[in-house]
Amino acid sequence: MSMSCARIINRCAPLAQWVQPSYNAGVRSDRYTAASVVKLPRLVSRRVKAALSQRALAEKAEVAASTIARIELGGEVFPSTVGKLARALGCEPADLMEDEI
Repeated sequence: MSMSCARIINRCAPLAQWVQPSYNAGVRSDRYTAASVVKLPRLVSRRVKAALSQRALAEKAEVAASTIARIELGGEVFPSTVGKLARALGCEPADLMEDEI
C-alpha cells in the first residue's frame, strides 16, 4: 500500500461507517454519515496549478461547477467526489486533503 493510500485510510477511517438506508414518505435515501465527509484545502492550488477554471475542472471530473465552488469555499465533499477530483487533477486524494503550509 502506498504511503498516500495509508494516509487516506488513517485520516478517513470513519468513511467505512455508512448510514442505513432510511425511508421518508416511501422514498429511499442513502446518505453518508456526517463523519464520512472531508474538506479539500488544497483544491484551489491544485486547480490553478493545472491551469483549469472551476468549470473546466467540473467537466473533467464529471461533477457540477457549483460543487467545485462550494468545496473551494470550505464546503464538505463526499469521498466519491474526492476520487473524481483527484483523477481529474492527476494527483492522489490525500494531496487534496493536506493542509496548506
